[in-house]
Amino acid sequence: MMTNDIFSALEKDYYIYMKDVENLIYKINLTDFLFIEEKRKECIDFYGDKIKSLDNKVQAAYFAGYFGSFCAGIQYLINHGIIIDFSISNIDIQLYEDHKYDSVEICFTLKDATMKAVPVDEDKWVKEVLEDFYRQTVMPLLEIWNVSTGITMDHLLKLISLRLHYDHEQEVEKAKTIEEKNNVEKNFNLLIKEIDPKVFKNQYNPFDITFEMIESPKNPNIMLKMKKACCLYYLTEGATCKCYTCPEMTEEERLIRKREILKKSIQ
Repeated sequence: MMTNDIFSALEKDYYIYMKDVENLIYKINLTDFLFIEEKRKECIDFYGDKIKSLDNKVQAAYFAGYFGSFCAGIQYLINHGIIIDFSISNIDIQLYEDHKYDSVEICFTLKDATMKAVPVDEDKWVKEVLEDFYRQTVMPLLEIWNVSTGITMDHLLKLISLRLHYDHEQEVEKAKTIEEKNNVEKNFNLLIKEIDPKVFKNQYNPFDITFEMIESPKNPNIMLKMKKACCLYYLTEGATCKCYTCPEMTEEERLIRKREILKKSIQ
């Protein structure tokens, strides 16, 4: 695959940019976010105001969702035999306005986008790269969100896991050959099965999960994955309910939500 195609896919599918995004309204390097409390608070408050958050945990949950895509972008690159510097100092958080949806989104910009080829002893090297990334970049970021907002580490890891699994399924579907599919599966297996759980300061790998399935509100013959953690959208101004696939919703609440969805679909 050509380099331009890879850069395009990183932007389109994984919120990873090589230069400042259009309609940029705020940016901060991850090093500053981690180590300068005043700048971190400014970022959290600025983003919270833009998304009309009622609780700072919302910003943390939203960030984890976007950063889950970033993590999936690493899997995408590895699947194509390349890697880029994903250390904290090389990454900027950028907030930008999406005028199409009248929303403020998060993306991540790399200061140095130099690509390197995956070595011949691929599996061992990939495992080490992934362990270093989650130990040195992901976990410190999640820990600072935990300290700053009170959201649990488990909640954040589950939100990242949801995105990783979703994007993995997309990559499997896009595979054009059995060899490509097997490569995607092998690299994902390295992530969810082979990484030492101590990287996550846990006794198990938080990404090695199975999903509970629930009926689609519109078609009982279609099954949907229940989320592993709530996105906290309901804690924003104007939100009236939780998502249909929210794990925090009771069966009674889900039934009410189903009726609301069906009513809207026939209007």
